[in-house]
Amino acid sequence: MENKIKLNEIFKRTFNIKDEELDFLFNKENVTNWDSLGHITLVSEIENDFEVMMETEDILALNSFDDAIKILEKNEISF
Repeated sequence: MENKIKLNEIFKRTFNIKDEELDFLFNKENVTNWDSLGHITLVSEIENDFEVMMETEDILALNSFDDAIKILEKNEISF
């Protein structure tokens, strides 16, 4: 559960949102400030906070909160 809280904080910090805005519908299509800079910031924050190096294919596939969980699980981070 600690990792989910950490990921929540990354998304909230990156996109300047509140807890109630972060749900299973939170994705690139529904967030106005999820632009190229927001995407790079998100990737950087995830890599730094979880001490992982994301593959290029994962960076391109990162389109939602759920995608971030799947990518981190692929990198042996448990949720």
